[in-house]
Amino acid sequence: MKFKRRWAMLISGAFVLGVVAPNPSQAAIAPAIDSVEATYFTGRVHIEGIDPATFRFARFLIETKDGGLAMPVQATFSREYLTSRGYYAGQTDLTVPVFGLYQGRTNRVHIDVINHHTLQEFSEVLTRTSLDKMKTQESRTVHLTTDITTQAWVDGRYLNPNKYQARSNSVALNYSYMMLKNWDVGYSPTMMDTDGELRWVGEVPGYGPSQASLFHDNGVYFGSGQTLLRMELDGTAVPLKNYYESDHVTYIGHHNYDLGKNGILLEVDRTTDVESAIIEVDFAGNVLKTFDFNQIIEDAIREGGEDPSGFVRRDSDWFHNNSATYWRAQDTLVVSSRENFVIGVDYETQKIKWIFGDVTKYWYSFKSLRKYALSYLTPNTEPPIGQHAVSITAQGELMLFDNGTQSFNQPTMGGLSRGYAAPRRYTIDLEKRMATMTWSFEHDQNIYSPICSSIYQDGDSYLIDYASVNWGQTIRLIGLGRGDRVAFDYELPGGWGNGWNSQPIHLENLKFL
Repeated sequence: MKFKRRWAMLISGAFVLGVVAPNPSQAAIAPAIDSVEATYFTGRVHIEGIDPATFRFARFLIETKDGGLAMPVQATFSREYLTSRGYYAGQTDLTVPVFGLYQGRTNRVHIDVINHHTLQEFSEVLTRTSLDKMKTQESRTVHLTTDITTQAWVDGRYLNPNKYQARSNSVALNYSYMMLKNWDVGYSPTMMDTDGELRWVGEVPGYGPSQASLFHDNGVYFGSGQTLLRMELDGTAVPLKNYYESDHVTYIGHHNYDLGKNGILLEVDRTTDVESAIIEVDFAGNVLKTFDFNQIIEDAIREGGEDPSGFVRRDSDWFHNNSATYWRAQDTLVVSSRENFVIGVDYETQKIKWIFGDVTKYWYSFKSLRKYALSYLTPNTEPPIGQHAVSITAQGELMLFDNGTQSFNQPTMGGLSRGYAAPRRYTIDLEKRMATMTWSFEHDQNIYSPICSSIYQDGDSYLIDYASVNWGQTIRLIGLGRGDRVAFDYELPGGWGNGWNSQPIHLENLKFL
């Protein structure tokens, strides 16, 4: 692997030179590994001989397994971060947290102790690839290597996926890791690499596994009961806020968390709502905005001169919000209502801007809602049915996982059903009020995943999670590279509770500064 070769070059060149030829002022202090401890996926490396006057950064890199194509897990920590987390106290001893280890085996781990004086100086070194350019800094970096042997993970459901196609070395992917959002086990979420190896699980004593989670800013936001928490990759977690008293939240994790305009979109149940309210919070958990789709749609129906009581039924799961996203170019909150449609509302006014969905469903019988409907050309454009995982692509298109499943909780007009599921992309022309399907990956129409599931883009790559194959017999994870070429195709046992939604994530160049 080119990443291993590059790291080996650094070891044999600049870093080793840094150890062999320290300057005289540093000769009395020689950082060395004192001890190592580990669990299944995380470890700690204890180092003695740190110079408090010059130490500024530490970083680790875990070598990818032989034959693996996933990029090495690597993280860089500033002195300030390590101090704030209790890993460094300004003395000669330092603890470096390590995460993303392979379970049940010996991991080769590289540790750098870096004595650069400024962040700019260190950032410049990180961008350098040639040994000549690194020579000016080589005497300030000490490189250490150790082996960390981890315990074997006891739950086998993620350990040996059935590989319809192993990771192809001829199909490039923009991501090497993925986070499966699971709840049907005693831990969540779960992280795997694109080689099919389990690399991390989230466990927080006192807080149960959560269906709703989001990997952002090097950590996991997840909900338990009425409380939002942030979990770090070293396994520690901090409760941010309980929303029961302030926002009448009875359950904070019924489906997904997505990034919003200024924070995180939390899909919640409230005392007056069943899966029909979203609160946007900042990354400290403070509420920024609330979207009540009972009220939004009631207002629209009344303004159209109709009675909303037959459609908006607050005591039932009439809306079933399962994902949301912010469309910056339109200043629009885009929300998936699995029971009805995809809906776009103005972020500021919360007025409906457009509705896109199956016109044979119950919602279309209301003239007041019908006026917001986008037209589409059939059969060239398939409308979303029972969809999940709405997002906006880099091309400015609406993307979603089209389950093709009719409504479950409407009094009449449940709509169409298809015998297969397909990720799709659409352009939305607001002037013409038209939606046009621009891409669909139908996999020969032979995978039926009626509920849950997801697709997300990362560069020119995609991660597809068919989370309920044949009503929950298995999960299929497929990575697509450029030109819809399949990079991997893995099957996991069990139903959607083992990974109802999966997000591409990056663990190969984390910075905790």
